[in-house]
Amino acid sequence: MEVAAPRPSPGLIWTASACRPAGRLFEARTADEAVCRVRRFGIAVLRAVLPVSLVSMWHAECLQVLRNLQGPPNRGKGIIGHPIVDASLAELLGADYAAYQLAVDVPYQGSEHQPLHSDVVRAVDAGLDVEPPSMISVNFPLVDIHEENGPLEILPGSQEVSLTAAPALLAKRHLRRVLLSRGDIVLRDLRTLHRGSPNRCSQPRPLAVWGFAKASAISGHLRGGRRTGTGGAFASRISIPEEVEAALEARKMQVAGLFMAAPHPAFDPFVKATAAKRSGWIS
Repeated sequence: MEVAAPRPSPGLIWTASACRPAGRLFEARTADEAVCRVRRFGIAVLRAVLPVSLVSMWHAECLQVLRNLQGPPNRGKGIIGHPIVDASLAELLGADYAAYQLAVDVPYQGSEHQPLHSDVVRAVDAGLDVEPPSMISVNFPLVDIHEENGPLEILPGSQEVSLTAAPALLAKRHLRRVLLSRGDIVLRDLRTLHRGSPNRCSQPRPLAVWGFAKASAISGHLRGGRRTGTGGAFASRISIPEEVEAALEARKMQVAGLFMAAPHPAFDPFVKATAAKRSGWIS
């Protein structure tokens, strides 16, 4: 039997003016601070972590891909094994965490506000007990992200707040706009309510996305395989040049999702429970 991927709940429309810059609210300098911010707010920002020259190279390659709708393999070696990121993800997801997705979010001029939403199906919206996060997104901008080119807007501390309860939280807290510079890294709990904002500039705004998951949310060999977690069954390919892969030690290969020490035998309990509640998910 296959379990069809559950869809996140529809989002919540909220006024564009109900937002303030995040300032230093989410900033962290160490792994301990990053873990604390993610658990409290659903997001942490590490400033000036990546070399700007490396990010600029990624940006040039990304633009080539966007122009041609094809291009060289995805990159990401500079993130894998970074001591602060690795320690933070190991604490949040477990030491055997691994990547399940490598992608890029690119709003163009004319994009609009998204509804406030979560990126995964959440236990809190299904009336189930809330558990620690099983998936964390690691984002890094390929250009500086400012007020005019579509910054992420997030509702702090909403990772365990249902969409029906979100208006009450919004009455107490403002949405926070996350402004970033090249070299910054963002760690985000995928359950935290957020939205994209309009890009009013002529140039696209690429934000790279590494998706990482705990072992219980991963099923089998990741490269070209299927991942199963609180967001359902995931099928995405992480492509790394052969010469880069050959230079990675075993730990970085595992983090990159190129192999698992042992396939996890069971689906995540939340997927089991929600699948049983919604008959259309099992065939």
